[in-house]
Amino acid sequence: MVRRLKWVDSARGVAVLLVVLMHVTIVAYTPFTLDDASRVTWQAMVDMVGPARLPVVFILAGMLNAATIRAGFGGTKIRRTLWTYVWIYVLWQVIYTVLTGIGVNVWTPNPWTQKKAALLQFIAPTTVLWLLLALALWTL
Repeated sequence: MVRRLKWVDSARGVAVLLVVLMHVTIVAYTPFTLDDASRVTWQAMVDMVGPARLPVVFILAGMLNAATIRAGFGGTKIRRTLWTYVWIYVLWQVIYTVLTGIGVNVWTPNPWTQKKAALLQFIAPTTVLWLLLALALWTL
């Protein structure tokens, strides 16, 4: 077994936390805060780390998964990873579709009034779920 580098794991953890911070700021904090100075400060911090956030996650993930990548599609880990991304993606697309159908705004077309556009979300999402689809396709 290859020894893991703690700095790589730590850097990946920080990068993932920055992605979570971005989503919390955009979805939960800025729409509901009344303090403009606080909103502007948080948004500036999120925007400042924006260009590096996801590239760092993907580069470090590649470093951590080098053995799996070398094993290719014949390895069981890659198939398990692909299946995990696919079922989570389908589950969340169904949840987004149901939420939109009952009137919650989750940035996706209404399945009752825009049937074709809602179905298209499964292969070309316009929500944050594009990342899960990208991970599944990248793994494949």
